[in-house]
Amino acid sequence: MKRITENIVKKVALRFLRAYYKNRLRDERFPVDAKYDLEAAGGIIADGYYSFTTAKGKRFVATFEATDLANKDEVLFKPQWKLMRWDGLAVSSIVVAILVILNYVYSFRQLAPGNVLPRIGFLLLAGAISLGIFILIARQFVRYRYIYAIEQFKKYFADEQWIALAEDVFDSPSDPAFAELKRQCVLNGIGLLTVDEQLEVKVLITPSRYDLFQGKRKPLSFSSGDSTSAAKRAEGWWSALGFRLPARANGKKSIYRYRKSFTTQIAVTVSALFIATVVQLQEWKRAPVQRIGKEKFRREIAKSESNKLPEQKSYLVDTLPEKLIDPKDDWFLPPINEAPSLASSENVDLSKYPCERYNNFSTAQFLIEIGSVVAEDDARDMASEYAQRGVDVTILPWGCFGHSGGYIIFTGYIYGSVDEARIILNDLRSKHPKLAKNWKVRELAPISS
Repeated sequence: MKRITENIVKKVALRFLRAYYKNRLRDERFPVDAKYDLEAAGGIIADGYYSFTTAKGKRFVATFEATDLANKDEVLFKPQWKLMRWDGLAVSSIVVAILVILNYVYSFRQLAPGNVLPRIGFLLLAGAISLGIFILIARQFVRYRYIYAIEQFKKYFADEQWIALAEDVFDSPSDPAFAELKRQCVLNGIGLLTVDEQLEVKVLITPSRYDLFQGKRKPLSFSSGDSTSAAKRAEGWWSALGFRLPARANGKKSIYRYRKSFTTQIAVTVSALFIATVVQLQEWKRAPVQRIGKEKFRREIAKSESNKLPEQKSYLVDTLPEKLIDPKDDWFLPPINEAPSLASSENVDLSKYPCERYNNFSTAQFLIEIGSVVAEDDARDMASEYAQRGVDVTILPWGCFGHSGGYIIFTGYIYGSVDEARIILNDLRSKHPKLAKNWKVRELAPISS
């Protein structure tokens, strides 16, 4: 079987283009350019170039890439695994960021000290699954099937572009690599022809007459590449002697030079992971109080320095542990004669009562005021009177709440909201209708130390 070299393919293809375009309307005043082995800026090579001036005065340009069996790598697709992985990492990082943001907004599962490792494991699993699904779907995409000849055509504009192949480049018409080449030729509007042993041309695909790239490519000025031609001649001489020049020596450039970079994908991946990290930190700040087991709590308390301090003998409760929404029973009512109030302690000097405990109010507080007096003795007398009627009261200096002079007598606790105080007051009025008739809810403005 006679070998069809690349130079033979070039000559036959250029002869074919002359015949193919001979009936196109043209301006005969301008010459037709038909050349081999041209090079443009950026190292773009055209194995063949055919150009003429149309009847409308526009220059028509057709170029082709010729390939024989020895240079078949120019038309074989190469899977772009690195590009696919980086695209997949970018997509999976975006998926992870979206999951983190959705969890933060809707609080599906709150991040807490006890579930940090499960959260990291879940996000890694979600990223791995999304990456696997992406690769499974995307491995058939044209984006990840690099063909040098196609990618070089994408770098410049020509009215029509062709790929000319020796017939023996592919083993059979059903070769998967041949099928991929034809698919990408159709998608990019590139013509495809083959040259057989009899130097006959068979057109498989005609080029599109419309610019599928919508003006995104720019025309280039091609010129004869003397160094390339010299290298080609040297390659011919060495081939005649049975040798083959290295790629650098014969002037050939890498066929992978048009591969896409990963810069954008890296930036997207880093940005998405940064956003996910920031959202996780914000979620950590609003994490609930940690709940630990009883035994662990006992061990922590045993090691605490505060455990060495004796517990005080008595204390005054001034707030409820939780906000009351609706009275259900008498359990939340102020204690009646169950704990000593300040009024029952004759040895307490109210004028020297420490008010620091009330300096932590950051918002308005509320209490149920029975009355207020100027003199301490009057306050104690009123407290004794209510105690005899079964109502436990508390006496505090007005100075504890930013007022000057006098004492306030109130029952119950100091409440965090007016609703809580009103619930208690209404229930007391139902139990003591006459006694609590003039009682009222008093607002205490916050004070600072």
